[in-house]
Amino acid sequence: MTCSTLLVVRQRVQLQVRKEIREALQNSVVTFRHFQRQRETTLEGSAALLANLPPLEALMTSGDAPTIQDGSTQLWQRVGGDLFVLADRGGN
Repeated sequence: MTCSTLLVVRQRVQLQVRKEIREALQNSVVTFRHFQRQRETTLEGSAALLANLPPLEALMTSGDAPTIQDGSTQLWQRVGGDLFVLADRGGN
């Protein structure tokens, strides 16, 4: 009798623990996705602000790749990112 009771209790505890772990993982995924969306929104806003800076606009209208590369170094240092890409509407 005691063994069967312990087995039933053990099984119920395992089921409850698995359920709690599954719920915690689902909550973690939802939280991560929300954080990721917020981060992407923030990065898009930062990119839009940077793109509208008059010095960058003037630099990009030159159309000369070496001039743009030289002039963008200072902007890249201000931004402080690992990657800094400048492209025109055509992707160049």
